[in-house]
Amino acid sequence: MGIIGTGDTFFLGRLVRSPSLTELLLSGQVNNSRLSVSDTDPDQKRLLLWLRKKTTMGYSKQALRGFGWHSVVTFLTATMTALKLAFLARLLDQREFGLFAYITIALGLTEAITETGINVTIIQAKESIKYFLNTAWVIAIFRGLIIGLVMLGMGVSMSSFFSEPNLTVLVGLAALVPVVKGFINPAIVTLHKELRFFRDSVYRLSLLVVEAGLAVLLAWYWHSVTALVVAMIGAAVFEVIISFLLFRLRPVFEYIPSRAKSIFNNAKGLSVSAALSYISENVDDLILGKLLGTAPLGLYHTGYSLTHRATLGVSQSLSHGAFPVFAQFRTDLPRLKRAFLKSFLGLSLLLVAVLIPLIGFPKLIIEIILGQKWLAVVPALPWLAAAGALQALTSLCYTVMTSTESYKQMNAHRIFGLIVFVPLFLWLSLQFGLLGAAMGWAIARAISFPVVFWLVLRRLK
Repeated sequence: MGIIGTGDTFFLGRLVRSPSLTELLLSGQVNNSRLSVSDTDPDQKRLLLWLRKKTTMGYSKQALRGFGWHSVVTFLTATMTALKLAFLARLLDQREFGLFAYITIALGLTEAITETGINVTIIQAKESIKYFLNTAWVIAIFRGLIIGLVMLGMGVSMSSFFSEPNLTVLVGLAALVPVVKGFINPAIVTLHKELRFFRDSVYRLSLLVVEAGLAVLLAWYWHSVTALVVAMIGAAVFEVIISFLLFRLRPVFEYIPSRAKSIFNNAKGLSVSAALSYISENVDDLILGKLLGTAPLGLYHTGYSLTHRATLGVSQSLSHGAFPVFAQFRTDLPRLKRAFLKSFLGLSLLLVAVLIPLIGFPKLIIEIILGQKWLAVVPALPWLAAAGALQALTSLCYTVMTSTESYKQMNAHRIFGLIVFVPLFLWLSLQFGLLGAAMGWAIARAISFPVVFWLVLRRLK
């Protein structure tokens, strides 16, 4: 991996003659803070310190490599999303985007409340992917079927609640997405677990290209929100096919209760966290859709998506590469704290660069990407961008909490954020409409962010 230099020959020789430390290296416990060098003889002290230094350097380089590749994908994703929005904003009206916001609420909420944490469990586990493969696949299939059935019921309820008769059929059609995705080969998580970031980046980018291409093509033909739903289904089918073509390791329909127990035990905290996360990030659409109607929701949701794709995309790039490394250091809190603070500083600088055009030239950005009929969202754009930046920093804090399995603290913070956000959002939306909604997001996140930052620092003491 390029972490062993010519000056390390002496230590390599010592390692060969030290079976106990060789075993530690192979087991991945070299960076365990509970292993004290004072418990070894003087020669092994130097060797253990050398091993820790080299593995830390290796993980850091891998994290940077992951951040680099994922940053490339994030840039291409942002570009692809901007092009996709540029076409769709001229092919569909604001009401169609509002209907799609309702559909994504139904899809995301049902996925969140049934979160099993399969991928997180596999990444954190010492066992290989093969150990969980078959059981994880069976769980994912049944989860997809459950989500699909729940969405059918939600379509009927949402149609009545928002006075949109078409939602019954649209949400019912979108219910096929989780059913199809349930059959994805769980072996795809090896790209993340084994830090194979280039292949992971290409894989993710191909999914985006397929969905964006289908969405634009079908929207041009139908001029209806149905095009966006069918594009999601097509992308899901493509993902299932490619997940089996790319990996020789393929699951069979086999359920092993003891292995399922490991997944579900980890899911106890994750499922609550996922549900709270989705509610906190989408309750605004529910409130705004009811208060202002479908077309204003479409205007708001498009502006939100534009700003948050730019800001959260940067955070996701960093978190994607850092999470496996954070998980490796979860028992060595001083190293984990240093890694977190370096990541936080780097992310903050990147966010400043992203915020400058969004806050400084909102009208120009809207005119270029969305067109003249979307100019009503311009006053809200700087507020939405600021809210997105604060959410990006919060997301990095959540990555550390997830790596250390601090689910209770993370869930408590999400609940706190909701308690702060909902009254602010309701009041400001009623007072100032779309602009008030954006202000509510930004102010609520400015209040809640210092709390999560303090919780992370306290956990890493």
